[in-house]
Amino acid sequence: MSIKAINISKVYPLKTSITGMIKAVDNVSIDIYDGSKTVIFGPTGGGKTTLISILAGILKPDRGEIIYNGKLSSKLNQSKKAETIIRKFGYIPQRPILIKDLNVIENILLPHIFFRKKIGELKNRALKLLERLDLIDKINSLPYQLSGGEIKKLLFIRAIVKEPTYIFADEPISELDEDSTTKILEIMDEENKNGTTIIISSHRFIKFKGNIDVYKMSGGRIVEYKSEKL
Repeated sequence: MSIKAINISKVYPLKTSITGMIKAVDNVSIDIYDGSKTVIFGPTGGGKTTLISILAGILKPDRGEIIYNGKLSSKLNQSKKAETIIRKFGYIPQRPILIKDLNVIENILLPHIFFRKKIGELKNRALKLLERLDLIDKINSLPYQLSGGEIKKLLFIRAIVKEPTYIFADEPISELDEDSTTKILEIMDEENKNGTTIIISSHRFIKFKGNIDVYKMSGGRIVEYKSEKL
């Protein structure tokens, strides 16, 4: 499966104006190839979050097209599109979306209870990831009892525990210390070696091992592209 964005744009109303609009994404085209690693970086407010949300199927573009595996997103049956997103996409939001009355392991597993894989298998994988990211002692903690960095790790585990085909990560290492950042990137490298496609947005450049497609974004536009091997 591949993802292609063609001339997509997204506008939002300005909070300070009744009639004013701002282009969060302005005529952007981008190709995401199977098994690739892509970093979209640039300043805050540059449109990265909106772009990655559109690529992940969370937002609809106002203009342009998203093509999933050769098929126009706008022409896909909505139930099949939703199934693809649920089963094949793992999304790590910049802002936490958690259920306050559920503990760490419950928040990780809840989105996957209707998944075909046995919940026991997912729980075992979640426990291994919690251990690796030094979060196992927080397994019964509620969201309000976690630090910002711990919440970031929880969101990361929740997104990758089902072994998705695509991982969309919006600022996944903000609020993390150096050790946790290294571990998160190592896990993503491992997932990529197993065939998972990685797409990250970040306000700072992220160094992966191997080949990486780098897009610099500013003012809603892609202002620079390069392919690197690190």
